[in-house]
Amino acid sequence: MRHKGIVCLLSIAALFVGGCAVRCDFSPDGRRLLVPTDAGLRMVATAGGSSTLIPGTKGSLGGFWSPNGRRVAYSVQDGPNLGVWVYDVDQRRARRIVAAKAFPAAWRDDGALAAVLNLSGAGALEAYDALDGSLAFSYELPGKPEGLMDVTWVPGANNLLALVSVDDKSDLTLFEAGEVVSLTSTGDVLGYRLMPDGHVRWVRRAKDPRFVLISTYQQTLAQRFAGKLTQVERAAAINPGQSRAPRKVVYAALSPDGSRIALLATVARPDAKGSPHEVAVVYCLTADGKASALLTAPDEKAADAWAPTWSPDGRWVCVTAESALGQRALLISPDGKTRKLAAQVAPPRPAAPPAPSPRKKRS
Repeated sequence: MRHKGIVCLLSIAALFVGGCAVRCDFSPDGRRLLVPTDAGLRMVATAGGSSTLIPGTKGSLGGFWSPNGRRVAYSVQDGPNLGVWVYDVDQRRARRIVAAKAFPAAWRDDGALAAVLNLSGAGALEAYDALDGSLAFSYELPGKPEGLMDVTWVPGANNLLALVSVDDKSDLTLFEAGEVVSLTSTGDVLGYRLMPDGHVRWVRRAKDPRFVLISTYQQTLAQRFAGKLTQVERAAAINPGQSRAPRKVVYAALSPDGSRIALLATVARPDAKGSPHEVAVVYCLTADGKASALLTAPDEKAADAWAPTWSPDGRWVCVTAESALGQRALLISPDGKTRKLAAQVAPPRPAAPPAPSPRKKRS
């Protein structure tokens, strides 16, 4: 099972550059990171050192590794559309499988089928053969979707679990045996993970993060019965008081074992002139909410962060952040104590020219 990430056209401005999400993806063994850069998609060694550019990917906003690590699915501008391509890592060859306004979403366990969000027409969640590009099956999406978050292929079946955003409301939806089943109807789901024991666990946004940050639920796909998990209402390090609380929590990523939650939130920070400025930051907290940490560097006051991604072993959170240092992909430990640069996504901003010194008047 591969738990996959943000796809374009969600109505959450903090997640996007130019309308689409910027997010990295770990290879199944955690040894490589797929990073969108100015030059294109790069396969970067997480231990440092080697970096390989996938040819013809300039302008791509990200891609996904197949479960066996042999292929990468990604979107690039293809004439008037965003075509979906599959790159064979060993053979170093790319093949277009979809020529439409589409984005890759998830891989089946065997790496043979790739789920794709196709926004042509009314919108559909489709599955394509990774080798010949033939359409295997398709599901119509409910309403006119603004996008999908966190698409997962259910193990052992051709069923897909997805977080669908319609009219600024996000709900968990199961695409099962030709049917579209809504698992939630609250419209406030931030993220989810399908756990190894068959439970699906999801995080809901609170109406007012000053008092209650988030709440977490879980159920089995077979029973369709949801129960709320024990969690403190407020994480002291994140919202110690109403004036310092996050403005909004916009995305949640659960760790592989479900013990921690990485949150993307908007907060008010002073800009260079001291005026209030809203930026996106990443927090990480334990599932019970009792321990938390700020993952975005406190010295990067002008930084904006994008959707966090967990490494397969849960040891790292990858965060793409933009500041005066440029856009960078950072690997950060869940407690926020260890940070290392994975890749320079875009160069640092040019320094502003010094102000001319005033001329002294001659007496």
